[in-house]
Amino acid sequence: MRLLFNISTIFKNEKGITAVYVALLIPIFLGFAALAIDVGFIKVTQNELQNAADAAALEGVRALIAATDPKLAAQTVASYNKVLLEYIIPDDDHVKFKQPDANTVWVRVIANRQIPTFFRIENANIYSAKATANKVSGRPMLIQQNFLDPL
Repeated sequence: MRLLFNISTIFKNEKGITAVYVALLIPIFLGFAALAIDVGFIKVTQNELQNAADAAALEGVRALIAATDPKLAAQTVASYNKVLLEYIIPDDDHVKFKQPDANTVWVRVIANRQIPTFFRIENANIYSAKATANKVSGRPMLIQQNFLDPL
């Protein structure tokens, strides 16, 4: 009877249960922190990509109005923007121009970047990000046909 009494007093003693809870919850909290860091890093990088694409598309429209080479202008302005501490330069396939009528010009710039993740979100070490900027100029202008490509 004495032994049964000692065992029941052991289980009624709740000292140290907080340490057990903390030990069980630390991996869960670290997982949420890792997810927050990766998602935040991806979103910041996508924002940088979008800024570069927008600036390049706006410069492409401005270059069309000024009758200079819009692809070169768009690529030059895009190269001023850093994404993941590297300058981005869209190739010729990712800078497109179209003139559906005499008063409208569409400019599309696509920027791509591979983003390394720190904590392996979606079972991959690399996340592929893409930003597209479409700008339309609606004012009448004289444009040389050799600058225009189909979108």
